[in-house]
Amino acid sequence: MKKIFLPLLLFSISFYSVLPWCRIYAEEVRKPAVAGQFYPADPKELSQQIEQFLLNVKKEEIPVLRSTT
Repeated sequence: MKKIFLPLLLFSISFYSVLPWCRIYAEEVRKPAVAGQFYPADPKELSQQIEQFLLNVKKEEIPVLRSTT
């Protein structure tokens, strides 16, 4: 019991001491600079465009590589 208490205590202290810094940096996340400029900004339209691209893809077999050792 004593062997696990100290590591658990140290982990808890280190974990909770980092949380305030995470909140500070979370507010500094930069907004997207080019979102929707070279692809559709509307999520539904973008999804349809991706589906259309995938419809035109030719399916190919991928060879299974085996180790020679």
